[in-house]
Amino acid sequence: LKANYYEFALAKQIELKFGNAASGVFDRYRQRADVAFSSLSKKILLKLQALEGNLDTHNPENYSQALTTCRRLLENVAEELFEKHFQDYNSKIYQTKSGKKIDVSEGRYKNKLSAVIEKLTDKASNKTLLGSNIIYLLDWIANLVDMQCKGVHAEVTEEDAERCIIQTYICLGDILSLQSSEVDSVG
Repeated sequence: LKANYYEFALAKQIELKFGNAASGVFDRYRQRADVAFSSLSKKILLKLQALEGNLDTHNPENYSQALTTCRRLLENVAEELFEKHFQDYNSKIYQTKSGKKIDVSEGRYKNKLSAVIEKLTDKASNKTLLGSNIIYLLDWIANLVDMQCKGVHAEVTEEDAERCIIQTYICLGDILSLQSSEVDSVG
């Protein structure tokens, strides 16, 4: 019985230490990301504000709306960053370093973000893993958004909405940190 108590206490201690470590890491990440978010346009910042409070009501319709807001947020950031990093780009097709051609016309926010990420990671070789992770997150978010777009509001849970918001935040924070890394390496 003593051994079981000891194992339980040890497990709880480890949970608390890991939780504290994760919380500290996320707090530092959040501080850096929040500074990076401040460089975005007012239009995008208003979308970030729209997410606040969407989940507090425990209304399934708001969960679906949170996913829609995340998608629109990604779309707006994609447009803003693509225009910034590809100012004179007139083609609707972008050729990646690997030779793959992707459509960067209107509404192709994932492709535009991919082009921006490739450009930013190209300038810093140690950032390619981060770029790959962002592409993975974009796919994950797209799956949630696809579910929302099909009108299956009842299937969108509060946990889905929370994950989408957190992953969108991390994804955008990572993209913006790539952008600030580029500025740091130039300056």
